[in-house]
Amino acid sequence: MLGMVEFQTKELKKAFGALTKAVKLDPNLLDAQVQLGRIFLVANDKDKSLEKATFVLSKDPEHEDGLLLKAAWLAAEQKGGEAEPILQSVIEKNPKKADAYILLSRIRLGNNDPDGASQTLRDLLAYDDTNTAARLILVDILEKKMDLAAAEREYKAHIDQNPDNDSLRLLLANFYDRTDRGMEAEEILKDFISSDPEDQNLRLGLARFYAKKERHDAMLEVLR
Repeated sequence: MLGMVEFQTKELKKAFGALTKAVKLDPNLLDAQVQLGRIFLVANDKDKSLEKATFVLSKDPEHEDGLLLKAAWLAAEQKGGEAEPILQSVIEKNPKKADAYILLSRIRLGNNDPDGASQTLRDLLAYDDTNTAARLILVDILEKKMDLAAAEREYKAHIDQNPDNDSLRLLLANFYDRTDRGMEAEEILKDFISSDPEDQNLRLGLARFYAKKERHDAMLEVLR
């Protein structure tokens, strides 16, 4: 985990350096200005993030990503009510702008409105039913509401769209494990091993599953 964080930090620093050079040469590279604003927001430098959003929108008041940056800044400042109309206007003009729906859903979740968040995500999926972020946020909402049958349907629909994505099947296995359907979780893990018997990581994953269930004989058998 620390290695991944370090990698992401290095990549951000690299991107920041390249973008800073670019906007010094040409301040009117508005997409680059937005990217810098996003980096500042991730780094919790909200003043500089707002500065970038304001600059971009002064040049092009309809710049979609500039508006999204402004909305993200408002959300970070706990001003979701001001961000919502901005996001809705972006969606009205470009119903396929996924980032606007995702941010709007997160704001609504923060306002304890899971139904509003769910509807926002479903609206996005109506335009792009392969959007992984929307699908997984929706699944999380459904699971917390204990609508487990609907959550399972969403998982399976996404797996059907991405049959080679093992990560999604692992997420489904974890979902089964969390919801007292351990046998189904076990079957998924066994399928992984049968498809690649030499993969030690898969064996360790199944062994950890058995250890958690205190099925020590099964755990030892997998590790042999």
